[in-house]
Amino acid sequence: MVLTNRFLEATVKTYQFCEMDFLGVRPRAICKDNFNISIQAGRGYNSQPNNDFGPYTHVELGYPIHPSKFLMFLMETFGIPVVEVSIVEHAEDGKHLTQTIYKNVPVEKVDELIKKHGGIVGWEVNEGSYLRTHRWREKDK
Repeated sequence: MVLTNRFLEATVKTYQFCEMDFLGVRPRAICKDNFNISIQAGRGYNSQPNNDFGPYTHVELGYPIHPSKFLMFLMETFGIPVVEVSIVEHAEDGKHLTQTIYKNVPVEKVDELIKKHGGIVGWEVNEGSYLRTHRWREKDK
């Protein structure tokens, strides 16, 4: 529960529109083995509690990517699981596991997933026409 909530806290951004605060989309988490995944929580996401403050017990995951897209293609083609079995039951689309979201995934499962891939080492932010990678600082852990 700690890893996921720390990541969400470290990457939260709010925007103001018409004098109201809105939660921005968080960047993709990058793990030590280059596995990366979207981790989102707050109003408008499949998370619990459904607020912008947390701490969260369940979050929304999306579009997991392993560094080798060719390997992922082969695994999907031959029916070999690409995504950890622990989160498959939460998939919105059970046939395209790398192209779907995972609803209300318990943060304990997300923490296990993160640990399995060596922990979060940074995140990517789309800034216009390029991606900027941010490295996880010790104070964020």
